[in-house]
Amino acid sequence: MLTAAAAMIGAAFIITDPIFQGLAISLVFGLASSTALTVLVIPAVYVWLRDDGRDSARAAQAVELVRSSLRESRSGGLSSVVAAERNHLNLLFRAAA
Repeated sequence: MLTAAAAMIGAAFIITDPIFQGLAISLVFGLASSTALTVLVIPAVYVWLRDDGRDSARAAQAVELVRSSLRESRSGGLSSVVAAERNHLNLLFRAAA
């Protein structure tokens, strides 16, 4: 994404040049549309196709467990934060399975 942004900024400088204007316009809009597809559309299509009708209550329960353990870890020291992070990962892996 940063590479595309740098290329679009670089191409923006040659938009005013009459010889390279067509190249610059196609480069800027091509990179912008491909970045938007990669960041927004492709993940949305993946989620839409991946939805196999499983109950989302299990995922919601995992999110609630993570939130509750986060609240508990804020009151403790570093060891409780590490333990809470380990619990978060375990919960997320179980929710994904």
